[in-house]
Amino acid sequence: MQKLLKSLILLNLFFIAGQLSHAASLGLDDIEEPIFRLRGDSGTNLNELFINLGGDSSTPEAAITLYVPVKVTASQEAAYYFDTSSDLPDVVSTDGGLYFQDIDTKGYSDEELYVAVKDNSNGSDASFRIVTQIPSSDVEAPFVSFIDLCSTSELNCAGFTDKLATIKDEIELVFFLKPDGTDYPPNEDNIVIPDTVGQALYFKLVMSAASEDIQTKSSLVINATFDGDATGIIEYTGDHGGNGSYISRMALYLVNPSAAVAKTNFREIIEEKGEDGTIKVSRLTNGLNYRAAIAYVDHFGFIGTLVESSDINPKPIEKLLAKNQCYLVTAGFGHDHYVLNYFRHIRDEYLMSFGAGQLFVEFYYGTAPKFVKYILENKALAYTIKLYSLSIYFILQNIVFIIGCITLLSTYTFRREIKTCLTKY
Repeated sequence: MQKLLKSLILLNLFFIAGQLSHAASLGLDDIEEPIFRLRGDSGTNLNELFINLGGDSSTPEAAITLYVPVKVTASQEAAYYFDTSSDLPDVVSTDGGLYFQDIDTKGYSDEELYVAVKDNSNGSDASFRIVTQIPSSDVEAPFVSFIDLCSTSELNCAGFTDKLATIKDEIELVFFLKPDGTDYPPNEDNIVIPDTVGQALYFKLVMSAASEDIQTKSSLVINATFDGDATGIIEYTGDHGGNGSYISRMALYLVNPSAAVAKTNFREIIEEKGEDGTIKVSRLTNGLNYRAAIAYVDHFGFIGTLVESSDINPKPIEKLLAKNQCYLVTAGFGHDHYVLNYFRHIRDEYLMSFGAGQLFVEFYYGTAPKFVKYILENKALAYTIKLYSLSIYFILQNIVFIIGCITLLSTYTFRREIKTCLTKY
């Protein structure tokens, strides 16, 4: 019941969030959500930055948080989640920095777009300082280089190292419009930002070169892999190693056929992954062998150690059914699973050891295959079977504990009746 309630609450929250994302005005003039990319030293647009939507960016309180990686030495590039070909920008890069796509300024064609920054760690006297002016031809896709950001007296980028302690998380960046001809000179300070709705976009920058901590302190173990129909399942446990506030994702790497996995085999980022769980690897080809690897990736894109799985051998559901023989459970999960292994163990070690158990197994194999087609065609039915299978597995695994709890609860509930009976007799 609690799981059902939690699921309903989560669905409601997702619905509300979806409605808010469409209602919020995220941009200088429209409701489209901009894309925030990292641009490399060579001027190539790299990956999208990890973000947290604090609001629609129209006020400092509603700023969008951007997690920005920077390079101090080659160690940051070596720890970045995909092969940047020595392109991760450093703090003095003129071609590398932040690239914003889909910012619509068509309503302010007669105004100039400025970029200002301030570092709130400098105390209450911190003020915005102009770092650059965006050319009129680029106002809908502005770019801010790291040299522009780091050349201000407020922002000391020279202090970055590969340690968590040097993460800077109090930087405010703002795009704002002023009438044509304002002509703020570079590095002009004490700037007053327009408070008119739609004339400013606020961002919070969290900048980091802290790659060593996730490389040396986090750990990850792949416990098992399971084959499915054009899919594979990776089951893992791990430890964020003190980096937890900056880790909620995993990087997945995949090669075909089996081989040593490298960062050049990057497949995708998997969101909202913690210190244990499962990862579903989809879009595989049945009949081919794969080797996968996973790694924790922090909000800045730095990864822990790559950990390889055993081979994944996806195969059609018909072959999985023939292999596993636990027809209903296999159809419910859609892939190999430790619950299947446990039920096979119960079948072989217990049910097949006495007559009634053998009759049940014979009845099961005579009838279960007839229902497989309906399960495969009905996701709700498959989910129900999966849920019941997990429940039965949990009960069987903890039967002694459950019986003990029931006994204690019954004793506590009926203690008065028991006491009365003992007194009477």
